[in-house]
Amino acid sequence: HPQGLFWRRGFLQMAQMAQTAQAELFWIFLDDFYPLEALKELNLTGFDWSSRHENGQTVLARHICNTLMQHPSKYEDIENCLKTMEWLIHSGANIEQKCFGAESRFSWLWWKPPPFCVQYGGLSAISYARALQKKMRKKLWVDEVEENMSDEEFFLTRVLELFAAVSADSSPSVAGPRVSIH
Repeated sequence: HPQGLFWRRGFLQMAQMAQTAQAELFWIFLDDFYPLEALKELNLTGFDWSSRHENGQTVLARHICNTLMQHPSKYEDIENCLKTMEWLIHSGANIEQKCFGAESRFSWLWWKPPPFCVQYGGLSAISYARALQKKMRKKLWVDEVEENMSDEEFFLTRVLELFAAVSADSSPSVAGPRVSIH
């Protein structure tokens, strides 16, 4: 029946628009640092966890970048960010997915330019976190600004620990049978 066909087509279009709206809201919530509870309330059924932010960052790389831009200064802030990251991974974000794009610019000391930049194109969340950590450590050592970035460096260490735990949980055991040598 033609009317039924138009109704179904309209329903599918509305469902697709609602899914697109939820995906758009997801990126907004992630960018604006909404709490994990707000992210969980979104209907992300069918969300493409391999999608990238408009700048080419993966979901996880974007969350790392956003967290650093917020300058996590308290242990609770860092733990909340890590809980969000863990939820993102368990929801479908992949720690090995590569970013597209150019670079992230970070500056904690506005009176001491230049900011440091990290190229993220071609990097996974793992290698992005490590590249940030290495640049940050170099900046800490060269500029002696440890007190201004120690929380951020601690956050990146915890991110890499989380990635290691997730990677270990998902890797098949390669130990094989135990052999004793007498």
